[in-house]
Amino acid sequence: MKEFLEIMGKDIMSENFTSKEYVIYGIVAPLVLVLVCWLAGSLV
Repeated sequence: MKEFLEIMGKDIMSENFTSKEYVIYGIVAPLVLVLVCWLAGSLV
């Protein structure tokens, strides 16, 4: 598991994400996904 995390960390660092992309993919996208799942659950 430790080896996997090291490989993933190096891979993420090599992508050169901007801070804006970190906000979009790390905060906004998961919140939208949770809201969509919550709305779908409340409609059933």
